[in-house]
Amino acid sequence: MKNKLFTLILASVSFMGLFSYVHAAPSITVTSPNGGEALTVGNTYRITWTSANVDSSVHIGYSFGPGSLNWITTNAPNTGYYDWNVNIGNTANTQVKIDVSGYQAGVGSASDQSDNFFTVNQPASVKLISPNGGEKLTRGNSYTISWTSVGDVGAIDIFLMKGNLVLGDIGFVGAYPATPTSFNWKIADSYVEGGDYKIRVSNQKGTVLDESDMPFNIVASTASGVLTLAPGTQPQATLATQGAINVPLTRVKFTASGDDVVVNAVGAQKIGLWSIAAVDSIALLDENGNRIGSAKSIGTIYSPFTVKAGQAREMTIAVDMNCDLAPYTGQVIYLSVIGSSGPITGTGQTINASLPPAAHCSNATTQTPTTTPVSVVCTQDAYQCPNGSYVSRVAPSCAFASCPVTAISAPTPVYSPASSSNSTIQLLLQQIQALQNQINSLKSNTGPQLPTISNANEGETMPVSACLVISYNLTYRSRDINTNGDVSALQDFLQAKGHLNSEPTGFFGLLTLGAVKKFQSANGIESTGFVGPLTRAKIKNLTCNQ
Repeated sequence: MKNKLFTLILASVSFMGLFSYVHAAPSITVTSPNGGEALTVGNTYRITWTSANVDSSVHIGYSFGPGSLNWITTNAPNTGYYDWNVNIGNTANTQVKIDVSGYQAGVGSASDQSDNFFTVNQPASVKLISPNGGEKLTRGNSYTISWTSVGDVGAIDIFLMKGNLVLGDIGFVGAYPATPTSFNWKIADSYVEGGDYKIRVSNQKGTVLDESDMPFNIVASTASGVLTLAPGTQPQATLATQGAINVPLTRVKFTASGDDVVVNAVGAQKIGLWSIAAVDSIALLDENGNRIGSAKSIGTIYSPFTVKAGQAREMTIAVDMNCDLAPYTGQVIYLSVIGSSGPITGTGQTINASLPPAAHCSNATTQTPTTTPVSVVCTQDAYQCPNGSYVSRVAPSCAFASCPVTAISAPTPVYSPASSSNSTIQLLLQQIQALQNQINSLKSNTGPQLPTISNANEGETMPVSACLVISYNLTYRSRDINTNGDVSALQDFLQAKGHLNSEPTGFFGLLTLGAVKKFQSANGIESTGFVGPLTRAKIKNLTCNQ
């Protein structure tokens, strides 16, 4: 009897335990996001939870507070996670909680929500307001470029475009102390008059950007005066020596019609495979060789001058060379100016480091020449007379001096400080002879032949180094001024390879970033846009034949 009673009691206890197990209450706990996180609309975020005694599906929603539940899904598998494409609409309320609920048939339901609010941000975006199409912007004037932004856009780059071509970076506005919304743009007089212009604003990574919806026009600086730009009589090919000042590159003829025109600024751009680090500054010379303006970097020279109606003025874009040109010897300098019918490119001047540097290089504390206009400063080039001798320009007309009677045989013109004294001329001729010997030696070299550039006067060729060694790691927004000219050298290389369809600017912008990625993909390098050791080594291998 006792055994039967014990068995009955044990069976009852077991049944009660089983009943209790089958009917255990369901539970859910939200684990992420659980408060303090920052999510962005459009991104994917994994919602996670734990559950017990809940059926195979759950409901997931978000709320801004009590009574504001919005369903994300009502049939999510109860796997403990759900990948949410974050979307809370355009609401300004960014404080959000996640709610997960479920039930067990015949028993009841359970739910939980984030312990604290998390933040949902709208995606970063920028919208160009002006110029947005149809405007007429006057050369020489200032114009306020404006835009709005949403989210964390950061600093803004401003680019000028013509058609689909980015002409260059015309401005940069930092993000501190607040997100920028405008930029004051000085419109250079050298821009080609006409339409098809647009402005692009972009964040530093180039991932958030906007452009003018329609093209705008750039018009002449006065309603009655029209300015046209055409090629002038280009300077002779010479040598750009160490510390040389006012090395002439491109001559441009400015012609006014209808009325006088005031030219406020002239813009120049680098052309060809040469290092911008070889140049100390850029200068504007008038028709008499007077230096009327300068700038410390290749770009825009702000120096107003007037062109009388019905007349023309031939101005020269020149450069001042740095005192140490050893790393750049053999490179050929070219600059162009945007004219009325396209770019105007002048004479290429070859960099030479074998001749003695200018006197100011040894006794001056800075290589920067004075920018104060002087009454008459002639360009310091030499002219080869029919008998082979050389003469320089002399003030006040800056015409070449008369040729001497004695014939002295010499090769191509060179660049050297001008002087009418016999001793200086003799020294110049000795330097020319030394250079000619060096050229002859290079020509007779049995090693691999270097590319050549024709001499404009005599049809000779001069060796130019094509071996490209990028010394710096380059990233988006790198500039020549911080990389010793490597950005321009990279752009020249990419242009030659067909990856870049714009002229070098010395600024690593969006087009350069895309061109680097194309080059990397074509050469089996991970397409990141970062010019690091692997990419630099590949460029060196392709150009130096190593």
